[in-house]
Amino acid sequence: MARDASKDWQVFISCKVSNGKRGVDTRDWRLAKELYDLLEVQSIRAFLSNLSIDEIGEAAYKKHIEDALNKTRVMVVVASSKENLNSKCVKHEWKGFHNDIVKGIKRNGQIFTFVENIRKSEMSRRLRNRISFDISERAVLSIS
Repeated sequence: MARDASKDWQVFISCKVSNGKRGVDTRDWRLAKELYDLLEVQSIRAFLSNLSIDEIGEAAYKKHIEDALNKTRVMVVVASSKENLNSKCVKHEWKGFHNDIVKGIKRNGQIFTFVENIRKSEMSRRLRNRISFDISERAVLSIS
């Protein structure tokens, strides 16, 4: 069930949701959903676009994304390939979030990455200087 868009989100989860025109969910989406579920169990208000937005229509969808980005202080970027990490929407989200941190708009803002098959040297400097977890280390997703 989607949430009220006016919520004060605590964590914004960014990932490539589908593989283009085929409409097939990506591995990134499945991993992000798993993380979302774990955060929810811990009563952490997580924003994940397809689960957190009811409205259909590109303009409304983009507005909800921007509102959630403005409200959160923590972003988790989930990616299983360089291409997905740098896909248009995902890159727009993490790049804008990073810029808000640098400009002081997001005081105490944090970006974390959960990646697979991506070396730190292959990431943008903006991301490789952040805390990054390898998805293959599944213990990372265990919350005690």
